[in-house]
Amino acid sequence: MCKKLISVFLTLMISVFALSACGGSRLSDSDMDIYEKIHTYYSKMESYSANVTFSCFSNKTENKYTAEQKAMGNDKFFIKVSNPDSTLSVTTIANGAKTKTLTDGTDYSVTVPTADTTNLLFVNSFFKTYYSSEETYLAVNGAGKGNVTVLETDISPKSANSAKVSLSINNKTLAPVNLTVYDMGGKVVLSAEFSNFQYNDKSVTDSDFTTD
Repeated sequence: MCKKLISVFLTLMISVFALSACGGSRLSDSDMDIYEKIHTYYSKMESYSANVTFSCFSNKTENKYTAEQKAMGNDKFFIKVSNPDSTLSVTTIANGAKTKTLTDGTDYSVTVPTADTTNLLFVNSFFKTYYSSEETYLAVNGAGKGNVTVLETDISPKSANSAKVSLSINNKTLAPVNLTVYDMGGKVVLSAEFSNFQYNDKSVTDSDFTTD
C-alpha cells in the first residue's frame, strides 16, 4: 500500500477535494487573527521551495524518504524523492500541460498529459483547494496560545488509504510544519515534515518545470 501511495503522490494523481474539517464552532478573536495572517500570507505566495522528510506507514512498517520540492503558481510542480536505502532518486515535474517522471542516473523517463488533479504533498495545492472550496472549516490547535495552527480536511473522494489530510502551520513564521494523511480508520498513512521553506523563492524559475 505504501508504494502505491507514494506513486500516487509522485504522479500528481490525488483528486481535488472539498475542504471539510472537524469544527464549525465560533472562532475566538485570537483564532481569527492567525487565520487572517495565514490567508493573507498564502494568497500572495507565487512560488516556494522546501526540503521534505516523509514517512509512509503500512502493516506496522515505516518507510522513510527525503525530497527536494519546488512549486510555482497553481500548476507547476517539481519533486525529487530519494530513498536513504538506495542510491537512486525519482524526479517528477509538472508544468500544467505535461507531467514527466524520470529515474535519475538512468535513461528511463515517462511524459504524460497532466490530469486536472491535485498533489496533496505540495503546499500550494493544499491552499488552492482550500480557497476554491465552497464549504470550508478551520480546525485550530493553539492559535494565539501555542505554536501551531492546524488546517484539516476530508479528501474527496475518500479511499481506504486516504480519507483525511491536515496541514500544521507555524504561528510565528507561517511556514508549513507538517502534513499528515489519514486512512478511513484515522490511522496515519503518510507524515511529511517541511524544512528550509523559502517563501516566494526567486531562484525558482520556469526552467525548473521543463518537461521537454
